[in-house]
Amino acid sequence: MTKDIKDYLHLYVGCDVEYCKETYFLGAIHVFPQKDTDEYMVNIWASGLCDTVPYTEIKPILRPLSDMTGDEQVEYIKLTKLVTDGVHTVQIRIDTPESFLWKIYHRFDLFGLIESGLAIDKTKL
Repeated sequence: MTKDIKDYLHLYVGCDVEYCKETYFLGAIHVFPQKDTDEYMVNIWASGLCDTVPYTEIKPILRPLSDMTGDEQVEYIKLTKLVTDGVHTVQIRIDTPESFLWKIYHRFDLFGLIESGLAIDKTKL
């Protein structure tokens, strides 16, 4: 299955995005199909920009999970849950809704968008 940024962009409202080689704060978006085509457009409200643009020209600026600092790891672990088999606690942590949202809030790439070329790696700017 091919990834498409229109399926993920709404999760990163509030992050910085690159559009036309400029960086903007993504305030809000509305993704919609263009009439009589299979193309999608985005109404984007960002700092210094309020426009309708092809969604393929917008790239969120995200962090890889490997960029998580030690303090962030401690904070994140507090939000996860240990798996248990009813008798023993297994040392596998799983995401909770809170820990998932925490990673989104901290602009981590949870969907491999950087590897897919759909997002920009913040650590390489």
